[in-house]
Amino acid sequence: MRCESQVLDRRLVKSASGVSEKRSVVREPPHSRRRYWEVEVAPTNRDSTGYCMLPGREAMQGRMLLDPAASFRTGEMTASEWLQL
Repeated sequence: MRCESQVLDRRLVKSASGVSEKRSVVREPPHSRRRYWEVEVAPTNRDSTGYCMLPGREAMQGRMLLDPAASFRTGEMTASEWLQL
């Protein structure tokens, strides 16, 4: 899937494994089913992980609570739901 977005900045970002690298930062609308809001995202290749995005504290603060012991509590999105975004 091809996506385009304006680059806002280039910043030093620490990966989940603790390694720092300089990444481009863009603004994108993540979602939780039908709730949308904009956050800054530093995209990277996550093909080797099971997740396309790891949301940070700032993206979720005041918007959601997480249960680290649970997965897909609202269900997985179908391909047609992804295409409607």
